[in-house]
Amino acid sequence: MDQYKEIINGKQIKNIIYNKTTENIKFYKYLKKNLDDLEDIDFENFKLFQSVSKTLYLINISYECNSLYLISIYNLLTNEKLIQVKQKLSIRELEMIKMFHFLDKINKKDLIIAFTYSDEVKIWDFRTWKCIFDFNNILKNLINFSNFKDLSIRIYDVCPLTFDNKNYIIISFSLIFNHIEISDIYIFDFNGNKIKEIERGKFSIKSINKYYDKIFKKNYIIIDYNNNCIKSYDFKEYKLYNEYVESENYEYKIIVNLEEKITLIGFSGKENKIRIWNFHTNEILIEYSNLFESIQYNNYPFSNNIFLWNKHYLFITISIKSIRHGKGGKKQERYYKYINMINLKTEQFVENNLSKLDFDKRDSNNNYLNVIKYPKIGECILTITDDKELILWKEIK
Repeated sequence: MDQYKEIINGKQIKNIIYNKTTENIKFYKYLKKNLDDLEDIDFENFKLFQSVSKTLYLINISYECNSLYLISIYNLLTNEKLIQVKQKLSIRELEMIKMFHFLDKINKKDLIIAFTYSDEVKIWDFRTWKCIFDFNNILKNLINFSNFKDLSIRIYDVCPLTFDNKNYIIISFSLIFNHIEISDIYIFDFNGNKIKEIERGKFSIKSINKYYDKIFKKNYIIIDYNNNCIKSYDFKEYKLYNEYVESENYEYKIIVNLEEKITLIGFSGKENKIRIWNFHTNEILIEYSNLFESIQYNNYPFSNNIFLWNKHYLFITISIKSIRHGKGGKKQERYYKYINMINLKTEQFVENNLSKLDFDKRDSNNNYLNVIKYPKIGECILTITDDKELILWKEIK
């Protein structure tokens, strides 16, 4: 493994260049299921989650008509359709809706959160499908819409968290009036009460994340802004904690608590590298370069996901578009997902037999490959291929 010291902001940074691997991990197919008999699933707009009872569920949303959306939930172990409900949302573009699961540890409930990029954030109880939070109704109490005829709202991101035995949701949004856009980041409790305004001004964000520091027993909010900057806030004090200035090409940040070394990780598909910061001091600790140097591609790859497996193995996945010419000269698009692994303890790259997966369509929702905790076997890798085959991969030991 080649190493050298790179000078960044006047400091020497360890840079590890991908060359060869010293560790090899192989996975085998622990569980294989065909999902053909799941009705109404288009495999473009779904999420996977594990419930309070550790059951693996798939939730899918599809457009019906007149702004009505059909939400279907399946038990993936039995292929049984658990529930199917219709909900009205103001937006018609399916790709403008995000939906995910939140585990309410206080009440031991599964909650489903959905938001549109227009003006809606809703939280439903998974079992009763009762709406317990409606941002649209809350806004009507905060803003007198009758005074603004042309007022529009844009939602950037939402992030739920639990603190001091109470649930909160952080919402980043903009109010647009007469071509003037003012952005806000608010914290609400699940009863709809506004707790705090974190920031107001002219900005837009990519994402909001949360992090609980087990060492110092503190909650932090991490906001990734579109001006190439990440900020962290102390949730209890509602104060700015740190600021991480980055290159415009970095994205997909996660927090790792590894032997009391708390780090922030960013991946750049354009620069083909991983950069790791110290979360508390904002110093750059290490860079990994030439991650996918051997892969031939014309356009910059897009990253599908970055996630941790077994605490200290980092998975970095990218997708590359390939155009083939079929019969009659017809173009056929195919997407390949490439996977790299890094052992964060040894700081070495890891060889693995999941290094290349093949998909017919662009995997834009990060659900085709991820890590889950499965009963009895612990953390394993989950993939769903284009032929609707679900596979759980377990490490060969």
